[in-house]
Amino acid sequence: MPHKELYERINLELIQEWISEQKEETVHLDFKCVEQSSMGRADRKNLAKALSGFANSEGGIVVWGVDARANEDGIDCAQGIVDIDNVARFVSKLNEFTSEVSPSINGVLHKRVPTDGERGLAVTIVPESDSGPHMAKASLDQYFKRSGDKFLKMEHFEVADMFGKRKQAKLRLLVLPGLRDEHSSKLFLLRLINIGRGSAIAPSLRIMSDPPCISRSTYGIDGNCNRGLVSVITALAGNLVYGGNTNDVIHPGSHLDVDHIRIGAALIEEIEQGNRDITLHAYLSAVDSPSTHDQFQVSAIIGGTCDAESSSIFIPR
Repeated sequence: MPHKELYERINLELIQEWISEQKEETVHLDFKCVEQSSMGRADRKNLAKALSGFANSEGGIVVWGVDARANEDGIDCAQGIVDIDNVARFVSKLNEFTSEVSPSINGVLHKRVPTDGERGLAVTIVPESDSGPHMAKASLDQYFKRSGDKFLKMEHFEVADMFGKRKQAKLRLLVLPGLRDEHSSKLFLLRLINIGRGSAIAPSLRIMSDPPCISRSTYGIDGNCNRGLVSVITALAGNLVYGGNTNDVIHPGSHLDVDHIRIGAALIEEIEQGNRDITLHAYLSAVDSPSTHDQFQVSAIIGGTCDAESSSIFIPR
């Protein structure tokens, strides 16, 4: 489950469930007790380590106010709630001391989970960063990474390697519902967006449906048979492949419309009536950037299920 989705789901009931099952800490989840709601030295150091360690790794979540101790396998797991006496003040301090890392990290969020009156727990989400490495301050002045269920100091060569990394592109696919063609087939626009900090060079896209039922629109993206990327012939049923060369670049924060695909009228009618659904799988890549996989339900696209970050663009969940 994506970190942001889990962060939004976390409430008192979920935390109590984790305690009852003695949920283990993971590479993406950490539990911490709090020394004082005004954030003492130990709390500030724990925050700084989490900011540095998660940002330098794959991102993660800290739940504040949960006692975690080692189980018989030596892995820290949730044992009980030790709620914070003034959780509103603690969350305010979390926001104040989010700067205890250098350089700063975009996208860090904190929220409170009330338990009784002014008491409660807090939750912090730290996204993975491609602008690191990030040094923990709060008198630590060290670089950390997340390894298993612990924050470890990074070795010199690891820090040097992160300094040498190029900013990477992060491609995502948006699928936007369109009109119907002359055969009453439903059209969907494929749009690649780059949410990373590096340029996506020679982007490529493979999209497939389960069951196989998609095809390219005859008219491309503009009605004149033009497409944003070259259509590649493939023998795989239900697979559409598009590829770019080094002259095709999607800069950070920009997008590229690739093509319109279509789904037959009879299938669309069944989907709209709730009798069936179709899953779209998209595989995206670019030079020197990690490959990604997005998954869509056609019913959600047709029905207008939007991501919370956008009310106008249909985004895969």
